[in-house]
Amino acid sequence: MLKYEAQLREILSGGGYFTEPIDSVQPDTLFQSAGMDSLKFVQLIIQVEDAFDIEFPEDKMVITQAGTIQKLCDIIEVQKQENDA
Repeated sequence: MLKYEAQLREILSGGGYFTEPIDSVQPDTLFQSAGMDSLKFVQLIIQVEDAFDIEFPEDKMVITQAGTIQKLCDIIEVQKQENDA
């Protein structure tokens, strides 16, 4: 399991983000193919920022840049490292 994946899955399971069950969403599954739209993606970003105490980079605030669990985990990791520096 990826670092932060369990926490992300918990957020994703409670928000009605997907039309598919969260258990069927793999780390590299595109959020759009699992039923997420752009509005839900923005809502997710807000929750991720709050949950992980990070500021999401503006250039990553599009579903094509951060639209998988893997990509979100990578972004969270970078932002947490930058916050700790």
